[in-house]
Amino acid sequence: MKKKATALFLTLVLVLALLPNAALASLFSNTWETAIPLAIGVPQAVSTNMGQYNNTADMKYHFTVTDSSLVTINLTTVNECPVEASYNRMSIVLHADDDNKTKLITADGGTLSWVNSGEGILSCTTLYKLLPGKYYVRAEHISAGNAYGIVTLKSVTAIENDVGGEPNDTIALASAKPAVQTGTVYRGNINYGCYKEEGTSRFYQDNYDYYRFVVPYDGYSVKLSATHANDGKQKIFSISLYDSSGWYMGSVLNMHNLFSADCEFKNLDKGTYYIKIDGLATYGGDPVLPALATEYTFRLDPITVPVASVTLPTTQKVDVGNTVKLTPAILPEDATNKKVTWTTSAAAVATVDANGVVTGKKAGSARITVTTEDGSKTAFCMVNVASPVTSLETARAKVYLEKGKSATLGAVAKTRDGTKANLNWESSNPAIVKVSSAGKLTAKKAGNATITIRAENGKETKIKVYVGGKAIKKLAVTNVKKLKKDIKIGNTMKLQVSPVPSDSRGVATFSSNNKKVLTVDAAGWVSALATGKAKVTVGYGAKKVYLNFTVK
Repeated sequence: MKKKATALFLTLVLVLALLPNAALASLFSNTWETAIPLAIGVPQAVSTNMGQYNNTADMKYHFTVTDSSLVTINLTTVNECPVEASYNRMSIVLHADDDNKTKLITADGGTLSWVNSGEGILSCTTLYKLLPGKYYVRAEHISAGNAYGIVTLKSVTAIENDVGGEPNDTIALASAKPAVQTGTVYRGNINYGCYKEEGTSRFYQDNYDYYRFVVPYDGYSVKLSATHANDGKQKIFSISLYDSSGWYMGSVLNMHNLFSADCEFKNLDKGTYYIKIDGLATYGGDPVLPALATEYTFRLDPITVPVASVTLPTTQKVDVGNTVKLTPAILPEDATNKKVTWTTSAAAVATVDANGVVTGKKAGSARITVTTEDGSKTAFCMVNVASPVTSLETARAKVYLEKGKSATLGAVAKTRDGTKANLNWESSNPAIVKVSSAGKLTAKKAGNATITIRAENGKETKIKVYVGGKAIKKLAVTNVKKLKKDIKIGNTMKLQVSPVPSDSRGVATFSSNNKKVLTVDAAGWVSALATGKAKVTVGYGAKKVYLNFTVK
């Protein structure tokens, strides 16, 4: 908005009196080119005489505003109508200095005029708020008869300054200012009037204010409340919303002589928006320029939408050392306060942070609970923590079974923390070889099938099972000589089982008679635990081999 710190302020007073035509004839000027200048403190007597409206018969004057000014025009009329006329009307019109003097500057949307019908001297006053520039005054007389007057310019008080940290007349200017905050009252003043673009003959209104507003998250809702100054000034303006690209999102408040009003913006997307205050004249339209101030206030307040419910997935899996994020579903979606807190029923099994990220600590189950800050609504998820299987193996890659016989196949799954893993067993052809969830094989008929053993983390191994084979004649542990030597605590070694013939029917089994000293698993891995002696029994079909170990 254009204004300076100091100003020369003008009062334009037009007083109409009964004066002789002859005395005023030399003061007539009915063209823009010959308009009479108005000087400070120097009265100018004028007269108009017309039977009907005729622009060329109007009296014309000009004056210059060097700084933003308040200009008061007072009109006093005297009835001098012929007997046949019913009224006598004089109007004062203020013009901007454009090419054709077509832009009218109006006080609160109207021109200054008075109708008198023989009552004597009548007067009215109005106020113009003008920016620097050259202006023209036109005195027009619409009736049958004569009218007379005197024009005087005087200094007046300064115009009120804009408030609220202005100027902010464009989106670009508003972008450079801090964004408005909710719960804070903002005051503004639209500086009505016109100004001339330097070097051109174009005139502009200065009647917009913009404010930047940042929406913090998707689905945000806010209430906008506005008021205007209840002091007889301009009372008409509208408030519209624009997005960051300048896209018009709809007029939301039309303050047509309303002292206060409010509206709501709901489910806004996260981002930057602009609130536009748009001043409007009482009687609209170009080329009319409003000339009074609009002082306004507005504030934004978040709309509180309570939380109705919150839900989580019923169950979730996570491996030891890994993480999984739980996302709560809060309804309604436009709930104002979506803050939540998280707790775990077993921190040794699974922990959860402020963002709902669950970390698996050890195998087991933990109940993760989410609680909304608004309304204390809760939901929970059972998180099952599994220790990931790092290796999965059996004693042999091939197994032979006699038709109609069953045997349990041993498999060893090693996990990251040493806990027992859950395994899934599957046969490629259950009609030939059936397998239970515990690894029990049943030979149904001649043929073969592939048994897949799979851990929860996807680690797997495959065993080929044949229905048929031969009776075992001999069982050997091929690395037994090496194992008969002394073994140190902490050492491990796998027993290599070799039945003769190689397609002997049966599955390998292993056991230790002293598990405190030495253990052996289903895949044939021996582990030395403490000093002492232990005997390991290796079985295959009807054959057995005994191995003695000394742990040092």
